[in-house]
Amino acid sequence: MLDLNYVIGNDGKKSGVSANGTIIQSATITTSGFPVQITVTGDGEPGGAGWQRLQIFRDSTAIGEVLHIETAGSGLNMTVALSTIDTPVGGTYTYSVKIVGGSGVSVSYSEVGQLSMIVEEKIISSRLSSNWLRRDISPPDVYYGYSNNLSSGDSDSTWSIKKVTTTSVESVTWTNGNVGYVSTWDNRVESFQAPSTPLNVAYSVLDTPDSFNSDRKTLSISWDLITGVDIYKVIVKESGKIYNNEGHQVYDNPNFNGSVSTSDVINGDSYGYIHAQSGLTYSVTISGSNIGGVTSSTINITT
Repeated sequence: MLDLNYVIGNDGKKSGVSANGTIIQSATITTSGFPVQITVTGDGEPGGAGWQRLQIFRDSTAIGEVLHIETAGSGLNMTVALSTIDTPVGGTYTYSVKIVGGSGVSVSYSEVGQLSMIVEEKIISSRLSSNWLRRDISPPDVYYGYSNNLSSGDSDSTWSIKKVTTTSVESVTWTNGNVGYVSTWDNRVESFQAPSTPLNVAYSVLDTPDSFNSDRKTLSISWDLITGVDIYKVIVKESGKIYNNEGHQVYDNPNFNGSVSTSDVINGDSYGYIHAQSGLTYSVTISGSNIGGVTSSTINITT
C-alpha cells in the first residue's frame, strides 16, 4: 500500500463569482478507505462590500463547517481557510469547495494564482514494524488488520485485528484481547462476537510406551474449529490436579478457573497429551475464546 496518497486542486483562478453552488476549487482522489483530510487556503479579492459562505463537499455531500467571509469594500481581501477530515469507504471521490451563500458581493479567488486545495488520504502505514494491510468500515465499527507478511491473504492466520468503535467516546479492542498475529481477516467480525458453536470434542486413547515408561498413554483429542476463534485452551486434570504439557502438576485446586492451562493451541483442532497413565480418569476441558466470550466443553477419559 502507498505511504502517501494525495492530490492538489488545479481548477485555476475563479473571477467575479457570486452564485450559490459555484465550485471554487476541486480535486479527485481514489482512496483505500483511510480517513481523508481536505485543506483549502488562500484569499478572495472582493468586488465590493458584502459576504459569502464556503463549504467543502465530497461529490454532492456537504462536509465540514461553513466558512463565513465578509468585507466592507473592494480591495479588502478576505482570508480563506477551511479544513476537515472525511471518513468514506474506499473509492473515487471529487472533493470541492463551493459557495453556499452570499450577499452583495462578487469575489475573485484568489487575487494572485488560485486557491490552494490539498486532499490527502491519511494512510496509517505502520504499527511499530508492521504494516496496515486492510481497513474495513461498517459504522459504528471499523476493523484494521496488521500482518507481518505483506502478501497475507484474507484466509491466512497471520493477522492482528483491531476493532475501533466510533461512538461518542472512541474505544479500541484487539482480537483475543491483545496484539498477536494469529487471526484470520475473513473472520474479523466474528472475532469480536461471543462464540456459540459447539466444539464437538472427540478423543481416543493410544498406547505409546517408551523406554522410560512402558505404561504411557496418549490422550488424542480433537474438536471443531469455530469461526472467529483463534485460540483454544486445553486443560488436562486428574483428581482435580492440572497438568502442564510436560506432565507436571501446576495447580492443586479443583475449583481453579484462572489462566493456567495445559496447552494453548493456535488455530488448531487437535492436541495430544502424551503423559497419561493407565487406570486413571482424566478430565479434559477445551475452551474456544475470543474477546467476545468463551465456548467450552469438558469430557472425562478413562485410560
